[in-house]
Amino acid sequence: MIRRAVTADIPAIVSLGRQFYNSADFEIEASAPWFSMAVSTYIQDTERLCIVYDNGCVKGFLMACHGQSDLFPIKVADEQLLYVAPDARGSAWNELRQAFEQWAKDKGCKRIQLTAQNVVKPELMARLYRRSGYALADLVFFKNI
Repeated sequence: MIRRAVTADIPAIVSLGRQFYNSADFEIEASAPWFSMAVSTYIQDTERLCIVYDNGCVKGFLMACHGQSDLFPIKVADEQLLYVAPDARGSAWNELRQAFEQWAKDKGCKRIQLTAQNVVKPELMARLYRRSGYALADLVFFKNI
């Protein structure tokens, strides 16, 4: 079942976030207290979204925000982080995605952006996103300074 996250979900979301971080070779050091604070912000802010896939315990989450595009006269919803535990993949993705898309529509968004970390199975994520009706729009490059 998909539901909005509550404060009591923060430890489970942080644990899943740690699994996500440990699944790849990220160049930036993770901070559980910082992530916990960010999750709390997404839970409390009505203009942001933090939803969980809960089948008796939290097995996945999606965090998103929305706003006016800087370049076009439309509102855009932007997924910030999505992770589903390996033992819950499949229907959890579809349920989280559908809830996110409905939230974006309810907020008046005309476009949704999903991200796939290049260090976390980008080919697999690209296939998953394409099967769900999404198209590649941008390549983003980072440099740590």
